[in-house]
Amino acid sequence: MKTIKTLLIRFNNELTQREVSQFRGAIIKKLDKPDVLFHHHIVDENKFRNKYPLIQYKTINQKAALFCIEDGVESVQQFLNLDEWELQIGDKTVNIEIDYLKVNKFTIQAWDKYFSYKIYNWLALNNDNYKEYSKAKTEKDKIYILEKVLRGNILSFGKGIDCFFEHEVKVRIEHITKEKVLHYKDLKLHGIDAIVNTNVFLPNYIGLGKGSSMGFGVIKTINDKNIKKNEQ
Repeated sequence: MKTIKTLLIRFNNELTQREVSQFRGAIIKKLDKPDVLFHHHIVDENKFRNKYPLIQYKTINQKAALFCIEDGVESVQQFLNLDEWELQIGDKTVNIEIDYLKVNKFTIQAWDKYFSYKIYNWLALNNDNYKEYSKAKTEKDKIYILEKVLRGNILSFGKGIDCFFEHEVKVRIEHITKEKVLHYKDLKLHGIDAIVNTNVFLPNYIGLGKGSSMGFGVIKTINDKNIKKNEQ
């Protein structure tokens, strides 16, 4: 069990999913010496911080957004404390303005009940399990593969926030709502939207799986009462 602090910042500026990586790059470029949580590149050691991202760049309701967790809440102040927020996003120069800002605390643990979510733009499949997935003959077979991946993604999230789950993490995928091609780092990957259930409470807008720092695998609760019961 772990209680975590989160910060959601949504800006007034419109942003598409394909522009999220440009938004990320613009913020990093704006900072003189950005904290490693902004980009995960440990310059002195010439390697990457291969851990769950604590600063995540997103588009929420077609608007640019940042979602920060634990140490990321403190690190993002480096950007918020700048005197001006003029960013070069692709070929556009924009002055971003905050539309919505909210700090929360959530208890993360495996409960004795299930919570229901939608997961959007989920990059669940790597080279190996994509081959297995593409050979699956029924949706039931596909769901079996995806449930294993989702459980692994949730465990990775837990590890990234130093949360030890005292009970077994359980997942159920109700159904796949959409499959599509998504662009990620100049690659075209198989993306999935789905209705999922898990006994782990997940805050709105966290990312799971590949590309979670750049708006992929975004979680949105189906029942807002779940959030109210678990906010601290």
